[in-house]
Amino acid sequence: MRKPPISTKSAPELLLRAISKPALVAVPASLPYLFAAAKLAVPRALLGVMIAEWLATGGGLGDLLNRSRGYLDYGMIWSVAFVSVVLSIVLYRLVVLAERLMLSKSRWTRRERLIKGQVPHLKRSRD
Repeated sequence: MRKPPISTKSAPELLLRAISKPALVAVPASLPYLFAAAKLAVPRALLGVMIAEWLATGGGLGDLLNRSRGYLDYGMIWSVAFVSVVLSIVLYRLVVLAERLMLSKSRWTRRERLIKGQVPHLKRSRD
């Protein structure tokens, strides 16, 4: 995990205790990585739920897919596949929205954008 160097160096000077240092430095610095993991995990979790419904339970999209396969109802099979893809995309976009909301308030992402020159009204002066 990449912590912002200013925060890591200034934590002892701000007299942060051992409990508040991870909460104020490490957790905000790890948010981009947590959201990247969540974006990968959400569609796979939906697939896992559908497989569990298909194998173990008697309801849900997985069971509907299994029953449609038994009746050779290809229209229903493609409908279930379409609904599962749309649901996966919606859940993925919700994670992206949460990421944007959380990281837009983060000081480090704003600082990184400033360093890269992506915030035009706050560009650093060339010394």
